[in-house]
Amino acid sequence: MVAFAPVVLNSNMATLPHSNTADTESLLEEWSWTMQSANFSTRTIDERLLLIRRVCDTCGHPLNVQTRDLQKFLATPWKASTRQTYQFAIRGFFTWLQWAGHRDDNPTDKLPRVRVPRRHPRPITDADYVVLKQTRMNARTLLMVELGARAGLRAHEIAKCHRDDFDERNRVLRVSGKGGVERFVPVHHDLDRCFGMNAFLFPNHDENKSFAAGEGHVLANSVSRMLSGVMRRAGVNGTPHSLRHYFATNLLHAGVDSRVVQELLGHASAQTTALYTAVSLDQKRLAVELL
Repeated sequence: MVAFAPVVLNSNMATLPHSNTADTESLLEEWSWTMQSANFSTRTIDERLLLIRRVCDTCGHPLNVQTRDLQKFLATPWKASTRQTYQFAIRGFFTWLQWAGHRDDNPTDKLPRVRVPRRHPRPITDADYVVLKQTRMNARTLLMVELGARAGLRAHEIAKCHRDDFDERNRVLRVSGKGGVERFVPVHHDLDRCFGMNAFLFPNHDENKSFAAGEGHVLANSVSRMLSGVMRRAGVNGTPHSLRHYFATNLLHAGVDSRVVQELLGHASAQTTALYTAVSLDQKRLAVELL
């Protein structure tokens, strides 16, 4: 989820009786149990709790929040996709409050739907990838680059890669994706060195919010920061996620069926996969020439 930007609401917002922080935390704890019982990932739960705490800090107690308060919160100048993600999570929380009998109404019912511009694939090019690999970086960062471009892994999937995820006999990588959904990706020859590695591929040398120093792996934001840094030094336009788009687009250009690409990316919907796979001008020209 995108990092939260400062939010300033009207200081004259009405304060109603429900204002006890402990009471708010008890509601959030109960909601987290509901999400856990629905098999939401720990990452998703933590992100949603962080967002709702931010809503409560700016809008007041959740039992008193009104539609206009949420409209002001969501009017913060975020990207449309970020605003849509936040609204979805906020709607889920207040829908749960009503379902659980904590509120009679749902202030999100009257929120307007967030209009998001059509997204387009944003892969790097083959030339970008060559330049990127020629850019000076340590072996650790290079492996992150290759896991994104040759296996289509997301930042959080790269972060938690473990030697045990690599099946050398069958040359397959087991990936635990969003929501804990597993998928299996054949290992590209660029990644052969992973078979000889021990434990986590990217152990954490310093303490982070999940592990004591040396007892786990780096976090997704560390992977994103390292990849962003090397891409910036290489002069390559894009984000770490562009490596995943590059993986998908190359498969499509090689003639791989879109259903196979969907499986390799771990998408539940083919529509999502379409957002990752760019159609080249040459492909479009060839299609027109067939007329």
